[in-house]
Amino acid sequence: MALPDLHCKALYLVHLDGEALQQQGAPEVMRQMVQSCLCSVYGAFLESVSFPLLGAGQTLPAMLEEISCFLEHHPNTWMKLVQIVHPLGLPAPCPVAEEPSTPAEAVGFCWPEQPLFLRYVDESPAVQREFKRCLEEVGYGFRACPHWGILTFPAVASPEEPCGWEAAFRSVRQRYVVHHEGQEDLLEALAAEPSLVEEFGSIRVYDGEDFVGLAREMAPFLRRLAVRAFQRQLVSREYPAEPLPRWVIVKDVAEKELPVPDVSMELQQGAPAIITFRGPRQQVAKAESRCQQLLRAFRVLSVPVSPLQALFIQEHREDVFTPSFFLDRGIAAVLELPTAASGTELAWDLHAGLVPSEGVSVAGLEQEKLQHAAELLRGLVSCQTVPIEGAVHWATQGQEWAELLAGLGTRRDVALHCAASREQLVVVGFQPYVAQAEAAVREYLKSNSLAEERLDVPRPELADAGAELLRLMDWEHLQVAIQLHPNTRVLSLRLQGLLRHLRLARRAIKADLDSLVLGTVPIRGRALGEYLCGEGATLLQDLARQLRCVVSLRGAPPTNGPSSTCGQGAAPQASEAPRKPLKVQAGAPKAPELRVLGREPDVGRVKAAVASFVAQFHDESICNMELVAIGTQALRELGQASLYQFPISLRRLPGNVLRVRGAWDDVAKAVAAVHARIQAAQRQRAEAEVLYGLVKWQHLALAGWRPFSVATNQRLETAYTSGERRVEIKWDEQRAEIDLLKAVAVVRGTGAPIRLRREICLWDRCLAPHWEPMDESLVRLVELGKGSDEYREVAEGFKRTAPGYRILNIQRVQNRVLWVSYCWQRRWMEEKNPPGELNERLLYHGTWPENRRSIQEIGLRITCRKVGIYGQGLYFAVEAARSANYAKPDAHGRRFMFQVRVLTGQFTQGKENMVLPPEKPDGGGRYDSVVNVLSRPSIFVTFFDDLTYPEYLITFQGTRPPLD
Repeated sequence: MALPDLHCKALYLVHLDGEALQQQGAPEVMRQMVQSCLCSVYGAFLESVSFPLLGAGQTLPAMLEEISCFLEHHPNTWMKLVQIVHPLGLPAPCPVAEEPSTPAEAVGFCWPEQPLFLRYVDESPAVQREFKRCLEEVGYGFRACPHWGILTFPAVASPEEPCGWEAAFRSVRQRYVVHHEGQEDLLEALAAEPSLVEEFGSIRVYDGEDFVGLAREMAPFLRRLAVRAFQRQLVSREYPAEPLPRWVIVKDVAEKELPVPDVSMELQQGAPAIITFRGPRQQVAKAESRCQQLLRAFRVLSVPVSPLQALFIQEHREDVFTPSFFLDRGIAAVLELPTAASGTELAWDLHAGLVPSEGVSVAGLEQEKLQHAAELLRGLVSCQTVPIEGAVHWATQGQEWAELLAGLGTRRDVALHCAASREQLVVVGFQPYVAQAEAAVREYLKSNSLAEERLDVPRPELADAGAELLRLMDWEHLQVAIQLHPNTRVLSLRLQGLLRHLRLARRAIKADLDSLVLGTVPIRGRALGEYLCGEGATLLQDLARQLRCVVSLRGAPPTNGPSSTCGQGAAPQASEAPRKPLKVQAGAPKAPELRVLGREPDVGRVKAAVASFVAQFHDESICNMELVAIGTQALRELGQASLYQFPISLRRLPGNVLRVRGAWDDVAKAVAAVHARIQAAQRQRAEAEVLYGLVKWQHLALAGWRPFSVATNQRLETAYTSGERRVEIKWDEQRAEIDLLKAVAVVRGTGAPIRLRREICLWDRCLAPHWEPMDESLVRLVELGKGSDEYREVAEGFKRTAPGYRILNIQRVQNRVLWVSYCWQRRWMEEKNPPGELNERLLYHGTWPENRRSIQEIGLRITCRKVGIYGQGLYFAVEAARSANYAKPDAHGRRFMFQVRVLTGQFTQGKENMVLPPEKPDGGGRYDSVVNVLSRPSIFVTFFDDLTYPEYLITFQGTRPPLD
């Protein structure tokens, strides 16, 4: 074919970058060249644009794709032709019979096409003929080039229009469609039935999911395919399957009647149970319909059983008689029970017998299988009646009868029902276990009749043991009642109980009594005998109880009066029950002996224990005048101490003598404890004598002040120092009530008050009764409670003279040495100065944090004095605010000040050069202190030690401008 000559109005030369060709590749560079050229000539209103064919491979498709993209996004009416032509200067093209093989060949007009359609055209000669026929009418040929991905339209004649091929091509192309199917069910239907495509001649299938053909055949083909896929579609439908056992039968029958492998039925247990149908839709519908028909065809057969049998079946509905009871045994039947059977009254009459119950039934599809299931149930659950005679009614009222019934029904294989009148027992349950339970009940009723027997054993030692023998033998496990008949020579026992128990008990009791032996231990020494009959009896009783023997003492000597006390529980408290005294047998020989009755090993152990104790026994007496100071209660406490291994005997004898008996170690401990009490009494008396020399309590008599006795003086001083207000003492064989606060005594019966006084002789450790106990310490710092009167009094005095400061805490300084020294100085000053002189004042002294500890311990010493304007002494202020200026704060901002008791006595005006107070003008010695102003002093200065006592340490915070 020949191409028309090119009549170009303008020729554009485009230079291609060689480096870009190497980096980006020829297709991408040609694409950019086409886009750039078309954008450049778009505004020139050219009717046609021609590009030379350059390169090979993918260059042509890239150029065609870019031309199509440009025309799609830049629609216009003037650009009628955009083509790719053979390059200028090459040989003229000639007709081409086959697809282009080299880039130099003329290609004419091209159309990029989908690869599937190109394959379709290439494989369909009829489609090729149709395209060729339509294009030849307009002067063009037609060729499919799958390798290039295009359709070519070479000119075979001189067409009237350069682009006339396009209309002809589109008229044919629009009749064909390419369809991609993505639904898996449609593709599976086509794969299962490939013959569907044969019904539509133009349709071809590629890669199993792409369809190409005529548009008029594609739509019905897809509909036909969708119908086949819908018919093949697998469905899963779920329905409640209640009651489940019926559905089990229905499922088995339906699976046999509908042997379709494509349909499956599955039952799932739950609440509710679910049946699931799976398979093709049509087959599933058939299976559902058949199951519903079978459910409606079920038959119900009532099983005639008694109410007790029905109740038994009902009680075992969860573990045995489930609805699938018969199904588990290969019988196509369902056991059906009423849901409220357990709450209904049983139609059971003792005289009328068992009335049949209609509450139990079986359901199924076949009458023969229903009859078989009913017979199986009646044969499995049996019901038997056991009569109870009146003579053994008592045996059905005890715990053993209840345990028997409970034991028989433990496995839940049988159920026992006793009538209210207890005249018969009904046994219901599984057939083999009902027979066993019936036999056990009859045997129990037969063997549980009451009986009584008497057992005589001609052994005097057993008769002497008496009730202790019953305690020793512990026959309670024999389940018989044993009573002892008094007899001095023969042990007579009466046995009562069930006949079967009596037979066993008689043999056991006879064997136990035959195993008992009698052993004796001689008691040498009257002291040991008296001890074992008295306080030591508990020792023997404990041995008898622990070693399970009966211990008795024969020929024991009489005791000389009651013991004052004994140890380790021998003298019981009021709240405890006293132990039984050791049994002393009458008619005993003169030589005392200990008799032990029990089993031979136990008797040997008791004898060994007694012998061991006898070897340790010790008797000791204490003679001391101070024993009178140990009262009866104190002696009892000594005997009951827990440190003794064996009971201890403490007996007070005439002449201030205390006799101690017991084991050697225990006696040594008791003697040591008694001596300790004696020493404590001696120390107490000595302390009372010392106290009497320090403090004397006196009462006013007609002859003047008279002191109390040493003991009474200690009693009053102890009550005074402990803060008691009232105390009662013995006064001339009478009782007197002392009011320590008012210092008044009233003797009962007289009513006349008697004045008292407390005279301090030397060391006044009780002058400050509000002090806390000092124990052995000399200095103690006590913090005052903020709610106490003492705290309030000190705080108010501080705040009154130093407002604006905040008190953190107040501590009382208790210094025994400083206080006594201060009291001596105060007493000396009171005697030295005229009566009425104000010798003592409460003043303030501010200090540095590092000095407060030394002040608490050694006080304010004159060696620490400094030069001042009123003399070289110790300075004190009336107002706390003035002393606060000298209280240096510590690292936490806390400041410290002492409230001090100061013996100011008689004072005068102070001067800077004074190192001692000046002499009085009248020659009466020196002044006690000096001040800043005589008329109204606010600063006091002392020059001597022990004239001050730092009573309170005040810790505070805050600052104020310094005072002038």
